[in-house]
Amino acid sequence: RTRLLEDITATITPGPADARRPPRFVALTGTAGIGKTALALAAVHRVAPEFLMVRWVDMRTWDHAAGPRSPVSALRSWCASVPGNPLTHLPNDLDQLIEIWRGLTSRTPVLLGVDNAHSEQIPPLIPGAPGSVIVVTSRDRELELPGPVRWYPIPPLGAEAAAELIAARSGQPRERVAVLARRGGGIPLALRSLGDVIAAHDADQEMIADMAASTAPTDAVRRATSL
Repeated sequence: RTRLLEDITATITPGPADARRPPRFVALTGTAGIGKTALALAAVHRVAPEFLMVRWVDMRTWDHAAGPRSPVSALRSWCASVPGNPLTHLPNDLDQLIEIWRGLTSRTPVLLGVDNAHSEQIPPLIPGAPGSVIVVTSRDRELELPGPVRWYPIPPLGAEAAAELIAARSGQPRERVAVLARRGGGIPLALRSLGDVIAAHDADQEMIADMAASTAPTDAVRRATSL
């Protein structure tokens, strides 16, 4: 995914004309475990030195245990962390927090990472300064975003990349585990789990062949797609 990461990074990188443009969005969409968050984090990390303020939040839309994070929670955390914020008390009212946040971010472009988000969670988080960039990850392929958007539907890994990931995780030669590439459905999370199983059992060629011969979805795939 080197080329994809480079493309996302280039899209996030600010240009001279951005200072006059409204905040824009870069949206990475795809199924659970496909690698959206990893790609977004890597791109944000690369571009972070170009911005004076960088923030990241997991909105937990599909977290059935903790539940979704509210924009109020994210904004209270972000506003409190802005250097020079004169406020000693932050309200719990969303409209007031939006006004404070956009005032605090009105002069300097901000790079935001909004992970695992749904459409309704995003508008309150938009910074005030032109040239700001909001990187969003979501399972929702029909995400509604209030501004210019560059879309990146994240595809499954191909067979070669899948085999390399299993090999790296399991410590086995790529040629030995290549037969398992299709078992992970191209989902990085599932492929890493397959590699972990092989490593934990010190699987030999016979066990790997048995795993590859099965026609049922692997536990790794079931776990990844049910997250």
